[in-house]
Parts: sequence; structure tokens; C-alpha cells
Amino acid sequence: YGAGGSMAELIIDKKFMDLGKKFEVADKLAPSKLSKGLDRVGNKIKRGAKDVSPDGKDRSKPSKKKLKNRWSATRTKKHYDNSYVKKIYSRAPHFHLVERGHKVVARRMDIKDSKFGAQRRVAESRGKTYVEGSHFFDKYYDSIETDINDDIDKMFDKIFEDIGLWLLHLIYKII
Repeated sequence: YGAGGSMAELIIDKKFMDLGKKFEVADKLAPSKLSKGLDRVGNKIKRGAKDVSPDGKDRSKPSKKKLKNRWSATRTKKHYDNSYVKKIYSRAPHFHLVERGHKVVARRMDIKDSKFGAQRRVAESRGKTYVEGSHFFDKYYDSIETDINDDIDKMFDKIFEDIGLWLLHLIYKII
């Protein structure tokens, strides 16, 4: 401390900042860079989901109808609670059946003994009445979760490098 006044300097190294603090600092100083970085990470996940999606056996179906080519993602948006959201989803109407499984049902509705009209009856397909889901997206996401965290750390490194904050120097005046 000097004779003329007192001043303390607090130095925070970005390596020791937790993820929440990094988000907070990047959100205040460079929100557009943060949303663009999160878009890049999300689009990488979308491309990977497309790669691991089953292709299907029906070659007569046009390629735009296949599960593999029906992935979409929204842009990263900041919500009212200061969280950032990017949705990655499949537009295929049969995605949930392949991912989670389903009962095998008859194509013809030939049972009419219900008071609600025709019902679909459970059929057998190769001796099975239930098709297990492949859970390909869940498995893929679990396998790349550490890579996602590494990508987010690299994103923050780039953001802090771009705005020139290798070390954040915060100066507080002590009165």
C-alpha cells in the first residue's frame, strides 16, 4: 500500500475460472462471439448425428425422406433467464420409432369389436411383437460429451484471445 492511497489488484487467470464465470464474462464482453461459437459447436453435433443415423434399407425412398438427411438445428438464442439454447432435432416423423422402439402393429385394421371403432392389433414380424430402439443418438451423444466440453473450452479460449483477455485484471480501489 502506498502513502497516497490504497489500491489492491486482483488477477484472475482464465484457467481457473469455472464454466459459469466464463459464460458470464463472455456474455458481457462479446455476446455475438459467444452465440457464434455455440452455433459452431451445435452444428458439429448435428453433423455427427447425421453420420451416425441409420441409412435404412429402402433404396426406393428418396434421400430427402431418409432419417439421415432430416436433421435440423436452430440458431443459438439467449433466453430470458440468461441461458443460451440451441436445439438440435430430427424432422423425420419416424425418428422416435427408430430411436426408442415400437410395437409391431398390423397394417390392416380388421378387428372391429371395440366401441371406438377399428383397432390396430399387435402383429408378429419375424416372431417379434416389439422392435427395440437403436438409441443411436443417445449413444453418440454419450460418446462425444468430453469432446463437446473440450470444444467449448477452445471456444472460450478463442473468445478471450480475440478480445485480448489472457488474464483478466480487475482493479478495485479500497477506501
